[in-house]
Formats: sequence, C-alpha cells, structure tokens
Amino acid sequence: DKIKKVLTDIGANKFGAVVSDTVSAMTLAKQYILAKYLAILLIRCIVHHVQLICNDIVYKTLFEKNVLQQYQSFVTFFYTSHRSGAILYNEITCFMINKSGLKKVCIKQILENDNLALISDLRNFIRNQQFWTNAEILAKILLLAKNNIKIVKSKATTMAAIFLFFLQIATAINALEKNSLPEHTKFHKQ
Repeated sequence: DKIKKVLTDIGANKFGAVVSDTVSAMTLAKQYILAKYLAILLIRCIVHHVQLICNDIVYKTLFEKNVLQQYQSFVTFFYTSHRSGAILYNEITCFMINKSGLKKVCIKQILENDNLALISDLRNFIRNQQFWTNAEILAKILLLAKNNIKIVKSKATTMAAIFLFFLQIATAINALEKNSLPEHTKFHKQ
C-alpha cells in the first residue's frame, strides 16, 4: 500500500526505476509495478545481486565446493597441529609474507624440509599443481566480487561501473573454459 501511495503522491512519471532486495514485501510491490507501470524498471539491489552470484559460485558448483573443502582441510590442519603451525608461521616470517592466507612457497618449504610434519593427504594437495590453480581461480573470482562490492557502495558509482564489474566476473569465469579440465568446463557452463 505504501508503494502505491508513493507512486500516486509523487507521480509514476517521475520514477525511472525501483530498487529492491527481493524480500517478500518487495515481491508484491514488484508485481504491482509490473502490472500497472510498464515504464518503471525493476532493479535488484546490486550488492544483493553480487552476493547471490557469489553464493551460486560457492555453494551450487561442485568445483568450488571441492576447492573450498580441500582448502579448509589445509587451514584446519595448520590451525590444529602445533608443530606444523609453528613451522608454517616461521616460514611466513622468514619469507616476510604480510598478507593473510596460506602461501605456496612456505608450504613447499615445509614439504621439502620437514616431511614428517604433514599428513599424506596434505602432501598430495601440495604436490598437486591443479589444487593451487583451482584455489587461485576461486580466489580471483571472489576477490573481484569483494573489491567491486566496495566500488558499488561508493556514492560516485555509475551503472556503467557496475556493468563493467559484471563483465569482469564473466571474463574470469569464461577463462575457465580455456583450461581443458572437465571440472572447469562444467563450472563455466553452470
């Protein structure tokens, strides 16, 4: 009822678009606007849309689930194993790595110098170049989303900038097709 009142009081001809976050109350407003005012565009809240894209990437694709599960087992191992965690911390300090996350160089150093510190599953992950490639692909796509959410929240953001963001995400996902692995092609198609 409030949307009807606002549209009538202000005048529907002064609206170009209505932004929503697709909650149930907005669903009724959308139906009303679509039925009565064809000239008004319905635009989903861009940040909410980005979140939905990221959720689809992370939770609805087997490729991403596998990468996250493998990476989580990695993180959990170094968090719960005091010896390996201390070795990793020393390697990170030694290489002066200041960003968060596991670093391939440090892990390889641990693998070469202290083979007993790692269980066999983790040794296989470290030696598997595809594990690192998959993690980098996922990190690139999600980092694009994270950085562009900051841009979208800026007051100076234009629709063109938002459109470019979606093109960047699409380009990153399309790059998966160039890699001939079946899991990448399947993810790309999803």
